Amino acid sequence: MKILILITAFNVSKYIKNVVSRIPKSILKHKVELLIIDDGSSDSSQDRIQEISTICLSRFKRFEFFFQKNQGLSTNINQALAWSKGKYFATLASDDIYHPDKTCQLVDVLEEEEKKNILGTKKSALYKAGIATGYATAEVLFAAIPTINILKKATAGV
Repeated sequence: MKILILITAFNVSKYIKNVVSRIPKSILKHKVELLIIDDGSSDSSQDRIQEISTICLSRFKRFEFFFQKNQGLSTNINQALAWSKGKYFATLASDDIYHPDKTCQLVDVLEEEEKKNILGTKKSALYKAGIATGYATAEVLFAAIPTINILKKATAGV
């Protein structure tokens, strides 16, 4: 596996299906894992995610969804890193979308320049016929293995 995409869902039933379906096909060449954590939603988010599970299983190299009581983003990220077999880690807000080429470009930079462990981008408007129709997420892509090793070293003496 190369890239883990984490989607943390909380009361996003009206967005989640669209968010997952709009993960660009160009990313899939990188053997993507998709993990969706429903962090205690009280709406029908869990049902919407179950509806797209079959599509996710066929589209991504590895897919899992689970529901838990609300634990917050930091806990979700730690759970995702423990679950992942990927080299890189990216988050996708459950009401945002990726620009079609951004993630592939970030992976290419990380692959070419091995000394870099983290890259990021800013939010940008998406336009159709000159009208802003939405916003691409601010994505941070980590080289997960070096980051985990750094964290382990930093906490070893604690």
